[in-house]
Amino acid sequence: MIGSVVLNMCLKSEGSATYAMIGIGFGGILNCFLDPLFIYYFDLGVAGASMATAISKIISFCILCWPYIRKNTMVVLSIRKFKIVLNDVKEVLTIGSSSFFRTLLQVIASVVINRVAGSYSTSALAALSVANRIMEFPFAFILGFGQGYQPVVGFNWGAKAWKRVRESFTFSCLVVCIGSLVIGGIICIFANPLILLFNSEADAEVMELGMLCVRLQAVCLIFHGLSSQVNMFYAGIGKAKLALISNFARQGYCFYPALLIASLTMGIYGVAATQALADLLSAFVIIPLWFHGLKMIRTAEAEANS
Repeated sequence: MIGSVVLNMCLKSEGSATYAMIGIGFGGILNCFLDPLFIYYFDLGVAGASMATAISKIISFCILCWPYIRKNTMVVLSIRKFKIVLNDVKEVLTIGSSSFFRTLLQVIASVVINRVAGSYSTSALAALSVANRIMEFPFAFILGFGQGYQPVVGFNWGAKAWKRVRESFTFSCLVVCIGSLVIGGIICIFANPLILLFNSEADAEVMELGMLCVRLQAVCLIFHGLSSQVNMFYAGIGKAKLALISNFARQGYCFYPALLIASLTMGIYGVAATQALADLLSAFVIIPLWFHGLKMIRTAEAEANS
């Protein structure tokens, strides 16, 4: 899996985004077909699911390797030329730490809020689980767009093309904010059928808490989108500390106070509103960072023109 991710990023950085998408996408689609085949037809259960995932990952890795095997890429992979350069390793780890901590914080926050919800009732836990599944779709859109933007800003920052850095930063933030508003509006309108799609046997409590959680997160989706773009901007230009500050905002120092205060004052309804409150509170960190990013670009642009 790590190899597939690395090759996917390399292909995208070389401009082969379509082929990279095919390589990753084919593995995911294949896994959807192999899962029922191994689990039910061959009656392998959990072992079958593991086998299906492993086969899909291997095939996806082979597809992504193919351009390098045929030497159709700008970068040629060679074991003989493999060499560990500590400065390069340090730079990769520094820039990659932002993505690592983002994923880690999301997992920890999900575990914590599920345990808190489970302490109230099974229906509350089911409602939050369904809401999280629904919101994974807009979150994936935001993350995918941000990952596509990150190398663009990185290349232009390195090339000192300040005008393109400024235009790409403002354009990407605008697109994500508008997209978040549109998707958030759609989710708000269709919250009821979406919950029934993921849980057709939802009881009244699941529906009430699920719609509250989904709609509040959908309303605050714009802050989540802006946070992601700001984070990708700082990570792309190599400002790891600022990227970490933006990363820790939503699922770190905004999430846990929101969960504690909301659960104590509003009970389970506060727990359902926690993620949205964390998004809202993170705006007090993200918006200043957004302005700071624009100031950095304008300062660099002014120095280049002087």
